[in-house]
Amino acid sequence: CEQKGIGAARSNPCFEVWIIFHHEEFDRQYDRWDVQDYLQRLMPEYDPRGSKKFNAASLSGKIASAEVWADKRYLRCEAVGTPEGRPSTTVHLFTRAIRGDRP
Repeated sequence: CEQKGIGAARSNPCFEVWIIFHHEEFDRQYDRWDVQDYLQRLMPEYDPRGSKKFNAASLSGKIASAEVWADKRYLRCEAVGTPEGRPSTTVHLFTRAIRGDRP
C-alpha cells in the first residue's frame, strides 16, 4: 500500500484493540482471542465467537479519547523499536485523516 501511495490502517493483534481504546488505555500483550474476550467483558453485546457485532453508535463520543490512548501506545511501541508491536493500532491516524486533521 505504501509503495502505491495508498493509506492503510492496521491493528495488532486485531481490530478489536481499537474498540477497546474507546473504553480504556490498553497495553496487555494478549493474542487476538484474548483481546476479543476482553472486549466482550467491556461490551457484553459483542460476541467474539459469532457475528462480532457491537453498537458502534455508543462509541462515537469516545473517539477523541480512543485516539489519545492509541497514539500513546503507538508512540511507546515506536520508542522501543516495535511500531507494529502488540497491542497497537493506526486506526487513530485514519480517523484523524478523515476529519482532515494533521498528525
